[in-house]
Amino acid sequence: MNFFMEQSSLEAFQLLEEFLSVGDFEIQLTLRDLDEATLTAALAGASGEASKAFLSNLADRVLYLIDEDIRQWSGTEEDILKAQEKVREIGSFCLDGTKAP
Repeated sequence: MNFFMEQSSLEAFQLLEEFLSVGDFEIQLTLRDLDEATLTAALAGASGEASKAFLSNLADRVLYLIDEDIRQWSGTEEDILKAQEKVREIGSFCLDGTKAP
């Protein structure tokens, strides 16, 4: 893979960065509508900050399970991108209010 492909891949997986501009309540509302597999795939390709924003809003028991799932996850880049797009779609109600007019 060349440098430009790597760079574009990294940018593509920053879809969850928008959630850094919303509060815990909005992230919790988004998490309520996510299944474990989607969250795992989305976080597998997310930045540390974005992952922390989501993981800090989970109960300890769920946090442990998701952590184990992420460590054992063996999906593809396409899986990550689809999962992150689904998270953005589910959380779009709170992200729409964060964009400048």
